[in-house]
Amino acid sequence: MLIIYTRRTITLFFLSILFGTVCSAQTGVNTKNPLHPLHVDGKGDNPSTTPPNALQQSNDVVITSNGDVGIGLLIPGAKLDVNGRVRIGDLQKLTTKPKKVIVADDEGNLYYTDVETIAPPVEDRIYSIINKNARQRLATKSTYYPMILDGAVNGVNNEKLTISADKTRIQLPPNKTLKISGSIGIIGANETPTTTNAAYIVSQFDLENIHNDGSQLLVRTIGYTESSTERYDDGGVSMPIIIVRTGNIGANVFLRVKYDGSDAPANGYYIGGEPGETTIGSYILVEEI
Repeated sequence: MLIIYTRRTITLFFLSILFGTVCSAQTGVNTKNPLHPLHVDGKGDNPSTTPPNALQQSNDVVITSNGDVGIGLLIPGAKLDVNGRVRIGDLQKLTTKPKKVIVADDEGNLYYTDVETIAPPVEDRIYSIINKNARQRLATKSTYYPMILDGAVNGVNNEKLTISADKTRIQLPPNKTLKISGSIGIIGANETPTTTNAAYIVSQFDLENIHNDGSQLLVRTIGYTESSTERYDDGGVSMPIIIVRTGNIGANVFLRVKYDGSDAPANGYYIGGEPGETTIGSYILVEEI
């Protein structure tokens, strides 16, 4: 029988051998013992007959028959499984409000979720009441004074807040969004409540960006407390509120107060100290949001 070989027949014959070999073989780079269709041993430290240990795997890269990629391990649990740190350079800055963020579970699996769902658990947030102790005299009419924070601090994660040495500033921690509100009790012209001239207290929070680290004042309101001419402490009408976002170092907040009014006495007025069941007091509430 006569068999005629043409150039095309020979070419197809060798291609069939080549592709058959590639499809069935495992390719190793720097290793004589590839364990996947593609197995790269970065340091060339894998054993030639047994599987590498964890340290030896740490410099390996594999592609499995399922198309999964493992870096630093031999059995990837996802399409891309990295055993080690990941760095992405030259990321573009997002100029619009983000809708989704990438999060990781306890095992390092990545997921995306809505931005609105990301918040620290309640037990990790700051919820603190900063009390006054002694009643405070505002010496001069129409003049602002910082409220003295000389009372106890109660709540959750109080250690994240610091009161300044002069008891006038709340030193806020970095990278937090905080809502701070105040309640001002008004006593009168005398430290012990008596019938007195009517007056009102104006209060407002201020942010001190002492570190110039990008801390921002987002929202602020003015508080107003009106006195009574009766022989009892009076309540407040509106609360001062400030919402701030601190930068990478932190910022200070203080509450300034003044008394005023056409009938207000010129020789001073008192605001409340420690609150109780029979007397009105003053305090500041700090909430992490």
